[in-house]
Amino acid sequence: MLFKSLREDYQKRYLYIAYLIRCRQGLLSTLAHLDRLCVRVKCDRDAINNHLVSVCVRVFLEKKKAFLLCFCEEFKKLTLADEKQDLVDNFLGKVYVEMDNDPIWQSASANQLDLARVVVERTVMARIYTTMRSI
Repeated sequence: MLFKSLREDYQKRYLYIAYLIRCRQGLLSTLAHLDRLCVRVKCDRDAINNHLVSVCVRVFLEKKKAFLLCFCEEFKKLTLADEKQDLVDNFLGKVYVEMDNDPIWQSASANQLDLARVVVERTVMARIYTTMRSI
């Protein structure tokens, strides 16, 4: 009698339990999809942030074009590696100070400023490389 009542109870609840299992699987699938979307959004955010910083650096350096050209000419004249390194360090230091005072960078986050400094350094090194190749 007890087994019969347990079997009937199981048969009554079986469909509902199957429904709950399908719902849980659907929710887990949706959660996994949302996690993948979050990862994509974070990657897109980082790519856009990198591009924005690169564009801002380009605009900033365009304003300092004469200063950069003067630096490149002075760099060409030097022959010792230590002198060149000191010149680059001093130039980058001046550029970083000017960046801190420029309105473009006033509302930038610390992460964006760090990234901007890296982009400025790479841009300056690329400019030095192209200047030295043209000699």
